[in-house]
Amino acid sequence: MRGFGTSAETKQVFEIKDSLSLPQRKSVALAIFLEISNNFEAMQSNLFYRLFTNSGYSAEDIVSDIIGFYRVVEPGRRYIERCEPVSLEEARMIWDVFGPVGNNKNYTGGPFLYSLDKSLKRGGAACGKMPYFLETIRPAQKGVLFREAK
Repeated sequence: MRGFGTSAETKQVFEIKDSLSLPQRKSVALAIFLEISNNFEAMQSNLFYRLFTNSGYSAEDIVSDIIGFYRVVEPGRRYIERCEPVSLEEARMIWDVFGPVGNNKNYTGGPFLYSLDKSLKRGGAACGKMPYFLETIRPAQKGVLFREAK
């Protein structure tokens, strides 16, 4: 096992089994990445940070982290375009109806799907599933392949 460290507010160190296959390495990397991302969002959500920012668990945080992870680990694909982003006009309408993304907390890891009745300028939001191309790597469970070092 070898150590791997990260830090946000506190330091976490992980032991990772040697000689993992490429799919296993991606799986372990995603698991650690998601844990660190969630810890960072939780830190931003604590009372001290909330005095300065409303950023912790914003609607887009974990989803955009996952897209960034895939862009680094499996480059060359058009992830953003494949997610079919809305137009600037639709994005502004969503902002006007639902408010800033920091006001819409997302603890799920899946995207918020906003629905607008454009004629009435009102709508609803539901948590959706990630597109299939952003679920090809499954995060490893702590245990055999990696664990938090003590």
